[in-house]
Amino acid sequence: MKAAIASGEESIDLPGAGLRSSAIVLMGSGFKSVGTSALLEAIKNVFEAAIPARLRIATKTIPLSEVEEHWGAPGKPRVVFTVG
Repeated sequence: MKAAIASGEESIDLPGAGLRSSAIVLMGSGFKSVGTSALLEAIKNVFEAAIPARLRIATKTIPLSEVEEHWGAPGKPRVVFTVG
């Protein structure tokens, strides 16, 4: 399945068994892919589920002053630039 290039990844793996056994809904997040209110509600739901579900994203923090050296860094772990 193709994902948005802006995500830093050109594709994602979705196992067929997982898709067949659940009522999964795939939703884009680009401009005009869904209405603003629906997008904000989806984001709110993810944030509300993240802590109880103990969701984690592997990240590597880098000072913003080093952005040039790390601009082309691999997407995993996700690079997060910090200020201050």
